[in-house]
Amino acid sequence: MDNESSTREKILDAAMELISKEGFDGITVRKIAAMADVNIALINYYYGSKENLLNETLKTLVAILQKSFNVLTDENLSARERLKIFLMRYAIGLRKYPDLVHRVITQDTFGFATPYDFASFLQHMGINRVMDIMRELTGITDPSVQRMMSMQLLGAMAFPILARPLLYDDIKDEFLASGSYEEYIDFLLDRYFGSGQ
Repeated sequence: MDNESSTREKILDAAMELISKEGFDGITVRKIAAMADVNIALINYYYGSKENLLNETLKTLVAILQKSFNVLTDENLSARERLKIFLMRYAIGLRKYPDLVHRVITQDTFGFATPYDFASFLQHMGINRVMDIMRELTGITDPSVQRMMSMQLLGAMAFPILARPLLYDDIKDEFLASGSYEEYIDFLLDRYFGSGQ
């Protein structure tokens, strides 16, 4: 059973890595099999089809993005620290799999339910957690204002990823480099909430 689980995971990891490197459209079962060091029959055995495997990659990304929201409820950290850690984790998930993120957000996923599951999570839990942080940081109690502020922050994280084909190379490099995310988030939080809050 452990060997089966390990093989399934190896195939899924290979698919995620290929999508990260080459994008969603360039992925083939043959490339996944080569990267996972398995034969094509094993991919069909464990996942049934390329589409099922790609759906699993979407589910994995959604789980990564959902998990990033967990820190928002950690009462051991200040509201600003929770928000910064959340934005860092969210940005890393977005940056690592930009093609998958684009498909989840645009719901361009061949009819898979996963993007709708993530949209439901955002509507019912994710945004509410961010809105709670907005209230803590600003004292604003109007839910419509909290929601707008939350959307602006999430949009500020997603825009450089989703618009990467439209951006100039120097802007892409600045926003998409892993080391610049913390600086970008600090700048964003300082502009939005004032420095040192």
